[in-house]
Amino acid sequence: MRKNIYKTLLFIIGIVLFTACANEDELSSEQKGKVILDATQFTLTEETYGKELAITRADDFNPKTETYSLGNGVEAEVTLEREKRSNQQLITRAQEIDNQHYTIKVYDNSGSLVGTLKGTVAGVGATKAFTPDAGTPKQLVLSPNTYTFVCFNDKVELNNNKLIVTDSNAGQALIGRTQVAVSGNKYQVHFDMKHQAARVRFEMTTYWDIVGITANIQQTASDPAVLTYNVDATNPQYVSNTSSINKYYTFPNKTVEASDYTYTSVSDYQYYLPSSKGNSFKLIFQSGNLYEKSLANKLMTFDKFPRTQLAANESYIVKIKLYYTYQYLFQDGTTGTLLQGKAAGKTPIGACTQDKRAIALKSVGIYNWSNTRPQWDSQGHSENINDHKYVTWGWELTYNANQSYDNSTVKANEQNRYPAFYLAAHYNPGVPTTNLGHWYLPSLGEVLDAYHAIGHFDKSSITGSWGDYNKDWNWKIYRVVFVQAGGAQSVGEWFWTSEEYNAEDAVNCGCSKDNGGYIRISSYHKNEANNFVRPFIKYN
Repeated sequence: MRKNIYKTLLFIIGIVLFTACANEDELSSEQKGKVILDATQFTLTEETYGKELAITRADDFNPKTETYSLGNGVEAEVTLEREKRSNQQLITRAQEIDNQHYTIKVYDNSGSLVGTLKGTVAGVGATKAFTPDAGTPKQLVLSPNTYTFVCFNDKVELNNNKLIVTDSNAGQALIGRTQVAVSGNKYQVHFDMKHQAARVRFEMTTYWDIVGITANIQQTASDPAVLTYNVDATNPQYVSNTSSINKYYTFPNKTVEASDYTYTSVSDYQYYLPSSKGNSFKLIFQSGNLYEKSLANKLMTFDKFPRTQLAANESYIVKIKLYYTYQYLFQDGTTGTLLQGKAAGKTPIGACTQDKRAIALKSVGIYNWSNTRPQWDSQGHSENINDHKYVTWGWELTYNANQSYDNSTVKANEQNRYPAFYLAAHYNPGVPTTNLGHWYLPSLGEVLDAYHAIGHFDKSSITGSWGDYNKDWNWKIYRVVFVQAGGAQSVGEWFWTSEEYNAEDAVNCGCSKDNGGYIRISSYHKNEANNFVRPFIKYN
């Protein structure tokens, strides 16, 4: 009995060995003259966003700056730029790809399906290897020939021999396509996986805290909602929206200002299918405030930009600089808002105040009112604030000899005797000027008019005593008007007026942001350099 069992086992083992040898001979015969590709021979990298341009070819995208009025006391300066790769990215051209699921399809020259691998990338380094899923081929046996290899991730749908990318998946969809002449025993196939969307983000710069600002881009019905390819990733076609698509942006809060008084917030990217019409986009603010103005429902369009269609795998940034709307005096004697002047190539030199007067954007520095004390210097002088707060003839006090105590001295011409007057009269705003009058040292009433016009101070709240006042004073808006035009902030400066308090002192005035902000009206020793000189000017 034991001998029969032993003979039976030998018989079975012999059959198995014979079958295995036969299968091995059959497989070798099948593979003879073929090329074998296994999963380890597929590698993938991800093409970075941004497109470098050949030095010999002109860029077909020519960004320029446009200006918009939001209609609520806020202006916008907008530049649309195509983001290019960094120097390091230009060297590497690709980046390590994420671990995710991919499908590879292989087609011969006739377009018929030869084989399919499905799997995930695995490993470390810039080029990750491809590992097939369980139950899928571990190798392809191909005759020497030229083949088209197509690789796509699960954000690309395969349906009826079509590769489909929807708008909702556009930001994550990756497709790689390569044609390879396969020969030899082994062969390496590499996929440079390309994004199927363009990405757009916004950079907002302001002179005000950025808090709670959101916006969206509203695409039109003519923009694509679906991108389709043939199964070999050729012949892209677009299906238009049946309704508008909204892309929502949130600007991270920024409450710490930079050294130039600006706040900058950069949104995340949103993704758009190729051929989306960038020049038809509308940016609509959903929430937020700037310069004490609501941004809700304010919009900007980009119809003036030269780029009509966005391109796959490219990256765009829209730089928006938002300004407080205010009237400025320009170097040619004209007035207008800051962006009106910039659009016309003009330079602001003053902020308009009242009755066709303007205050210089920068102070001259700290100087004496006069170099002699005690001494009477002007015809008009008083220790009563009510005699000063409505005086608006600083020009006459600076240039008219009859305003001087001796009826003969023109203070604007006396550099050694009246430095503050002389330096105000000889103020240089930094650019050549035309069609302008003379700069002068302002009177108290003119300074208070400036505080009212720019910083909303209630001049009527001055009740008859020297000291501090703060009714309706908005130091933050006051500062914005100066710094957004390239001027000195002015807040915290105490400067001379052209008015005399008594033989010892002249009237000075200043503003502060401390303790909620205030205006201070006082007097100071004439011959002590402890006050700035801030010139004013009249214009037509």
